[in-house]
Amino acid sequence: MSARLFCLLAALTVSPAAAMLPPDAGPLPDSSWAEARQLLLELLRVTPADDPSRAHLLFRLGELQWERAGAHFRAAFDAEEACLDNGLSPVECRTRRTRGLESAKQARAAALELYKRVAREYPHFERLDAVFFALASSYAEAGATPQALKLYAALLRSFPRTEYRDSALFALGELHYEGGSYGSAAAAFRQIEEPSLRPEAMYRLGWCHVRRDNWEVAERAFVAAADIARSDELRRRAASDALRAHARRPDSAPPTGLALARHLGVSAEVLAAEYRAIGRTHEALFVCRRLLAGARAPLDALRHQYDIAVDTRDLGEDRVRVAELRKLIAMYERLRRQPGVDRGGLEHQGARVEALLVEAIREHHHRVAFPEDER
Repeated sequence: MSARLFCLLAALTVSPAAAMLPPDAGPLPDSSWAEARQLLLELLRVTPADDPSRAHLLFRLGELQWERAGAHFRAAFDAEEACLDNGLSPVECRTRRTRGLESAKQARAAALELYKRVAREYPHFERLDAVFFALASSYAEAGATPQALKLYAALLRSFPRTEYRDSALFALGELHYEGGSYGSAAAAFRQIEEPSLRPEAMYRLGWCHVRRDNWEVAERAFVAAADIARSDELRRRAASDALRAHARRPDSAPPTGLALARHLGVSAEVLAAEYRAIGRTHEALFVCRRLLAGARAPLDALRHQYDIAVDTRDLGEDRVRVAELRKLIAMYERLRRQPGVDRGGLEHQGARVEALLVEAIREHHHRVAFPEDER
């Protein structure tokens, strides 16, 4: 066996974890892929049947097939898009996509068979945990959820200290969540320790508890996710969902919700909106008054005053409602005369104020025209 074959093989192989994810550098070109496959097949042909290295070669061949499946999948949709851009018929473009997807399906099936062969023929393969993870991930991506669940569980049970532990737990949690098994999903997400995965795991743990109406536990999970989030986008999502969960707690109180918003560094408007959505208008009004008192930007103050007017309308307190409407109109007129105010934002708020006033006038005329006993 030539040294060239071994050198090329080492250069072409990838890690099993990377094989399950979209590669940053893109797939091998067709010619390189064909050469890599041919080299692996040649190595398998000249390697004795009892040589343990055959397990490595089969596993690498499975990785190569799986990469090929991903390349075919992406190429199928690229071909359809290019076909449409060139003005061809949608039927022809769909046909091209279908052909590409069929090639992806065949490559994926070949990869699955290779992974299964390694697990079946080499039960003592030193990288059997990688085989289990690759096979389970392949089943998951292929939509074979029962098989994927079984293999992820077998991996965690047989290799409790595997390097794929947290990735397997995350995948297990996702599959259970998608299947509606929120308790099992929560149990998986809760165990994840890997710093790169834990923030998202805590966020998804929160949603597991939301689905089970465990609002207090959901709030704690969202707060934990926001506190350790590595991206601003996840931090904002987790913080907003923490406030929503807090609003739905039976023991929720606006002062504690406002304190939570300050801790998370976000506006309490989400808290007020959630209170309003579930019919807790008094709590929404309390939060809006606090927001108005602390507003620094003129348009923010106008928006909060508008929400206060809406909330007093929903409470049916006519005298308070009229007073808040007058405050809203006065604030809007003052801002119209004030230089430096964002005219586009003011125009948008003005349309909302006008609609609220029209509604109030119609309701007033209805009350005057129809006495209460007739209404």
